[in-house]
Amino acid sequence: MVSNLEKQYSCERIIFAVPKKNLFQIDGLKNLHPLFESVRPLTLNRIYAKFKDLNWFGDSNIHSDLPIQQINIVNKKRGIIMISYSTNGNAFDFLNAEMHSDKEYNLLWGEISGYLMRILKRKRIPDPIWIKQNYWCHGTHHWNPNYDSDIVRKLMLKPIEEKNIHFIGSAYSRVQGWTDGAIESAKDLFLFLVGNGKMRRDNKYFSIAEISKHNKRGDGWIVLFKNVYDIT
Repeated sequence: MVSNLEKQYSCERIIFAVPKKNLFQIDGLKNLHPLFESVRPLTLNRIYAKFKDLNWFGDSNIHSDLPIQQINIVNKKRGIIMISYSTNGNAFDFLNAEMHSDKEYNLLWGEISGYLMRILKRKRIPDPIWIKQNYWCHGTHHWNPNYDSDIVRKLMLKPIEEKNIHFIGSAYSRVQGWTDGAIESAKDLFLFLVGNGKMRRDNKYFSIAEISKHNKRGDGWIVLFKNVYDIT
């Protein structure tokens, strides 16, 4: 393996634990690009603000079809609120607004306050003490249609039979967007390697015939993404 600094490394095994976008920047993996495309990224942007008080807002969190999308109270006593939790295009629009703000006019707050006045039906929203956003270009990932996630997860552990290269991370896990998924995929790889190429299997399996027996109000099971849940 050769780095961008022309340093050469030799190893028996390579484990890639990087975001999807970085996998496309690694030479020698072009044949695996269709496999990498089994997931798509989702952009996230959380915008926080601190006010003198939140008496103007109320006590309920809000979900909206406006670009602001979600509003959640963080600490009412301290006047801190997550004033927007947006995705994809909406997330970038707010980032762009901040980039075009200046000392004379905060374009980001101008847009946010406009949406708040529409949602809360108020003619004026008090200015915040501060407003800050946290933008993630690839905040999380989701499986694309027509891909079997179980098959892809197994392939990512060792996609090329004759080479010891492996891929882990939450993007190609069962718990995307959370640390749990990254840990799960690392554990799967460990068990795959110590198990001589056999992927971990859960201890309990249920047939469709067995699951269908649990169809009563006081005894109900469902199957969701190949997992069995007791919803009694």
